[in-house]
Formats: sequence, structure tokens, C-alpha cells
Amino acid sequence: MAVDPDFLLVIISDEIGSGPSDLGAKLTDLFFRNLVVADARPAKVLFLNSGIFLTTEGSPALPHLRALAEGGTTIVSCITCLTYHDRMGRIAVGEAGDMKGTVKDLTTFRKVVTL
Repeated sequence: MAVDPDFLLVIISDEIGSGPSDLGAKLTDLFFRNLVVADARPAKVLFLNSGIFLTTEGSPALPHLRALAEGGTTIVSCITCLTYHDRMGRIAVGEAGDMKGTVKDLTTFRKVVTL
């Protein structure tokens, strides 16, 4: 299991999909649980919009995100999103990043997946 230096994952919501909320939360948990043990993990995961709720205090995804970070994946939460949702001081994993960095990442990584 290695970090793929060309792979950027962008998370734009705290739930996967647009169906029932409990199903979206379950899918998110299953996704990150399996990503931790995947053969190729992303070099960076960007959390935008409500996705930042996954990186802040109280998130059930924290154990999986911490495992990704410990394995070499960089975790970045949008500063504007953290500020908007009043979560800036509550980051529990990773770091805060600005839109300039997000644009740079989106234009330089060779494999970008958005969920």
C-alpha cells in the first residue's frame, strides 16, 4: 500500500451521494475505511464545502483520516469553508489551506477524483 504522488482526491461533502443522509454517511465511512487499505492511496485529500466536517472535531471519519495522514497522505481543509462553518479552531486532522493552493493542486496533479 503506497501513496500515489499523482493522485489528488477532492471531497466536497460530508456524505457521498445525494440520497438519504444516513446512507450517504454510511457510504462515506465505508469509502474511507477502504481507502486506508487500498493499494494506491492519494498523495493529498482536499476537503471543500461541507466536506470539512469530516476533518473537524466530532467526525466519525477521523480515525480513517488520521490513518491516511500517518501513511503519508496530506489532508487539507479549505480555510474559507472552515471560516464559513465556524470550524476554524476545530480541525482534528490535517491543515488548513487556501484557494490558491487548491487551484495549484487541481492544475498540477495528474489524477484528480472528486467525490
